[in-house]
Amino acid sequence: MSDGSLSQDEIDALLQGTDDVGMDTGFGGTTSTMSLQGDSALSQNEINAFQELLNSCANNVGEALGAMVSKTVKLSNPRIEIVNVNDLKSQIPDDIVEIKMDYDTGAFGEHEYILELNLARVISGLMMGQESADLTDASLSAISEAMNTMSGNASTTIGNRIKKEIRTAPPLAEKKKKGKLSLPSGQSFVKVMYNITLDGTSSTLIEIFSINVVKDITGQMLPASNEMSGFQQQQPIMMGQQKMSPLNVYQGRGPTQVQNVQFGNFNEIAQDSQAGNINLLMDVTMDLTVELGRTKRSIKYILGMGEGTVLELDKLAGEPVDILVNGKLIARGEVVVIDENFGVRVTEIISPADRLQELT
Repeated sequence: MSDGSLSQDEIDALLQGTDDVGMDTGFGGTTSTMSLQGDSALSQNEINAFQELLNSCANNVGEALGAMVSKTVKLSNPRIEIVNVNDLKSQIPDDIVEIKMDYDTGAFGEHEYILELNLARVISGLMMGQESADLTDASLSAISEAMNTMSGNASTTIGNRIKKEIRTAPPLAEKKKKGKLSLPSGQSFVKVMYNITLDGTSSTLIEIFSINVVKDITGQMLPASNEMSGFQQQQPIMMGQQKMSPLNVYQGRGPTQVQNVQFGNFNEIAQDSQAGNINLLMDVTMDLTVELGRTKRSIKYILGMGEGTVLELDKLAGEPVDILVNGKLIARGEVVVIDENFGVRVTEIISPADRLQELT
């Protein structure tokens, strides 16, 4: 039975501002409970605001990646912890894939994803349409594209929430030992762990933010709410038997004019924001392809092809040709000749339901 005194380990833990209570990280290690360290740490209000943003982003991010790989992807249960680099290295496997993509617009600071190798192989395999035993340069490029989609979707969601453009630098994916992490030592970071399910495979995804990035983002959300809560906490002032509220303390200066608060229409603001975001994409060019038909042949057959070889396609004569945008079917049409050039007259637009079926 304890005599109420502290052991040396407990004293050391208190001095460091951390506990030795362990939690499963999902990477085969343990992590200490969250600590708020010095002036660089986050307040509880900032943590709560950031947690709310992550919860609203997670589902949208998973759906965006799922549409990209034509599979079911679920991202859920974001958990926040403040760690330093040494803590982080003790919580991850020896071999990892680090995707570096720092924030450089709207918020500024370190940002990256950390993947265990099995998760990295699954993502690259889904992106490339084939299983990947080794993480080649092509695999890492595919992973970069997937993480760029996830981060871009999250940045858009956050930007719409705080009415400010948020962007990251282009991603750089590298397979490395955990001792080679590019995060600067001696600083604290916000580690977010997600449960991620890709095509039936469950794993854990880690996202890292610098304290500055989180403060830049949550700083756009908290000032108004803090000011209101401070006003509500003022207590009535007692003068003799009379109770006076903060609104009538200064009645000697004249009557105080009080009006009902007028709130704007948030639906109109959201619609204007969405229209503005769509307008930003109007100048983006995309590959438009007309596909006459397809066929499969062996390498031996292809090497033996010469002038006069006839390839039989999977389309019948007179069938409409497919019109694809970035490889996705959007319409069908018939081939026409305009002056001396070929053209396609659109005869059918694929319905949104059919396009969604193509993606799933």
